Amino acid sequence: MSLHDSLTKYMGSISTTLFAAELGKNGGFITFSNSGKRGEIKSFTISLYAFLSAFNDIKNDIGKFVSHTNYIETEWRDFSADFNDLTVKSTITVQTKSLFVTMSKLVAWANDRAPDKFNDQTIEITSESIAKTIEKISQLMGCYSVQKDKLVTPQLISEVALKEFLAKSHFDFTQAGLRVSDSLLLRFGASLLAKRFLILTGLSGSGKTKLAHAFASWLTESEDQYRLVAVGADWTTNESVIGYQDALQPSLYRKPSNGLLEVILRAAADADRPYFLILDEMNLSHVERYFADILSAIESRQEIALHASAESLKSCENDTLLVPSKISLPKNLFIIGTVNVDETTYMFSPKVLDRANVIEFRATAEDISAFLDNPSAVDMDILAGKGAAFGAAFVAEAATEVRLNAATAAELKARLTEVFAELKHIGAEFGFRTAYEISRFIHFHDKLTGEGWQFNDALDAQVLQKLMPKLHGSQRRLEPVLKALAIFCESHQCHASLEKIGRMQDRLKDGFTSFAEA
Repeated sequence: MSLHDSLTKYMGSISTTLFAAELGKNGGFITFSNSGKRGEIKSFTISLYAFLSAFNDIKNDIGKFVSHTNYIETEWRDFSADFNDLTVKSTITVQTKSLFVTMSKLVAWANDRAPDKFNDQTIEITSESIAKTIEKISQLMGCYSVQKDKLVTPQLISEVALKEFLAKSHFDFTQAGLRVSDSLLLRFGASLLAKRFLILTGLSGSGKTKLAHAFASWLTESEDQYRLVAVGADWTTNESVIGYQDALQPSLYRKPSNGLLEVILRAAADADRPYFLILDEMNLSHVERYFADILSAIESRQEIALHASAESLKSCENDTLLVPSKISLPKNLFIIGTVNVDETTYMFSPKVLDRANVIEFRATAEDISAFLDNPSAVDMDILAGKGAAFGAAFVAEAATEVRLNAATAAELKARLTEVFAELKHIGAEFGFRTAYEISRFIHFHDKLTGEGWQFNDALDAQVLQKLMPKLHGSQRRLEPVLKALAIFCESHQCHASLEKIGRMQDRLKDGFTSFAEA
């Protein structure tokens, strides 16, 4: 009997008790109910990823949990702070008993306990029982992973997928040894959903390229769906990105050897799955020289001219990925550029910065200390395809027109109008495109966060990622604007933006400052 059938049968055999639970028909999620004592019976759905995260939290602090095997509502509700998964955190505070009983059932099933002996007032917590539970749930999750470039289970619907997206990605990245915070992953995901072009900047070796590579590998089913390419200083034309028609043999099209065009062509032919272009050290050459066509196509959705022939061209006799004369930038194509700032690179123009969210990477002394406690490389093999079930939902959401609810829209209007007036003093005000993209980010930041979402957290991210990257200039020009922005950020709890403003103000003492830090 498969693990899926085993758990389904086990849950069914004790479904007559209060707090019935069942494994979803397609796997991956468990739906359980409350007692119904205070009115109608309600159901709740939590992914296996969230349960696995919760049991790992128990394992890592077993001494604290082992003395609470009997159900006492106040004690288990207080454990909310000890769980890292956001869904578990929120559910255990309002549906404490129903979640407790479901976790108890999982432990009993994993440890082969007789269903007729099940007691919903206790949970078996020992090092052995929890380790066995983690092992069995991990094996069960493997039943729904990618195998031979094909998903075993149907794609999850968008609403459910995004509900679990953040917890699942953070768990998998942690398992692979990639140190990334929930807040960074949240901003990363919301930025890509809001706009399919994202810039990562900051200290060399701080994890920019690794995160981009890990995310693309995690969300896709095959390496054919992404390409990581190092930009060269000799990229002076668009031929390095889209290639060219051979002048001596017009029937042939010379694709760039880096594979960028092939990813674009594959994405165009496979609209439901995500594809990624990752351009490492994007500013080693002038971006406008080699990437102008792509930048324009991102905004205008106009076709990019590739060659003048009436028919699609091959690159060689056996080429099956033909090149059309024109191509639109596929809506399932996501572009991530990494940026290092030093004497060998070029600064991005406001034209480029205005077209993307810019996420800055920094390493603190605490980060370095934590890494040195257990230095290890990221295991990319662990990540490959683990989040592919979210791929179709991610693509669908990124292409969706969004509308904020009335209260959030009014709040955003007030805040953006306020900050616009301050930026206008130095000609750094923003246009309609920026306002539109900020509203999209707010929407997806809310959707990925779920319960407990705070508007000011999303506003903080957008001040930092959309409004501040274009700021640079002399002390005379920027000092009053940074001071006004600091007051704005203090008033609206934009803590990350305020910290960045402080660093920029410190550098003003040298007479000049900019968002980019070498």
